[in-house]
Amino acid sequence: MKTPERIDLDVKQLDALLKRVKELLPPEDYELIKAMADTIYLLSQCVDNKAASSCQDKSESLG
Repeated sequence: MKTPERIDLDVKQLDALLKRVKELLPPEDYELIKAMADTIYLLSQCVDNKAASSCQDKSESLG
């Protein structure tokens, strides 16, 4: 598997993407993709901040 290219999406762009996808997919597929997107967003924020405590705080807010 090749290394994926990093793309930067802000929260508005991510929400807009999820809204478009929601209309095209069965609910269980949408929930899976939303969970993956939320996780990737959280992890990218943690990497950018390089602070474990910041990651914990953010993961609790996504819950």
